Amino acid sequence: MNPLILNLAKLKPFKNLTIGELETIFKKNGSLVERYSDGELIRQRGDQCNSLLIILEGKVSTIMQDTNGRMVKLETIEAPNLIASGVLFASDNLFPVDIIATSSVIILSMSKNLVIELCMNNENFLTGLLNDMGDRLAMLAEKVYIFSLNTLKEKLARYLLERSNGKTELTLGMTKEELSRYFGVARPSLSRAFAELIKEGYIAQNNQIIRLLDREGLKELSGME
Repeated sequence: MNPLILNLAKLKPFKNLTIGELETIFKKNGSLVERYSDGELIRQRGDQCNSLLIILEGKVSTIMQDTNGRMVKLETIEAPNLIASGVLFASDNLFPVDIIATSSVIILSMSKNLVIELCMNNENFLTGLLNDMGDRLAMLAEKVYIFSLNTLKEKLARYLLERSNGKTELTLGMTKEELSRYFGVARPSLSRAFAELIKEGYIAQNNQIIRLLDREGLKELSGME
């Protein structure tokens, strides 16, 4: 069995499709398997999004330039996963970020026409795709809420809780410089926020590893229920 097909089957739009149906998708007109090396540009900000991108192997980063022209990593996406599923059907369907391979990457590119065909002929695919889009919209709303919080310490507390996925330990995945750009603040300000959370007993830090010592306190600080 092709492991790429097994990875495709793990994604919401494809979960209820048979192996035969998944194999057919790879062979259909409008399907293209793309391969990229570590560091290679997959899509550039401003490129038109005419196909659904599905990362089947490897991982990618979404990158944006800040006002000073510096590159800021916004998110790391690991296989299997859809990339920017909502952009495909947007009126202004342009990629809002650069997408760069951070390992060897295999992507299945499905044309918009093929996606529409699958939606029309397979209710399970349509439901799964809408579910994925809805989840991404909810995640975006959560990020907007984070940036609406009053203080950097509140934003950082919520960010760490979200990144932890219910665990007591997490890896930042960004340098302090990258994280300061993510929050749109100077690095000393971010360092002070970390120092305050450590001093007040909310977290402990060992390089990139963060331990959440007082999850309930972090929830109260960030306004999470």
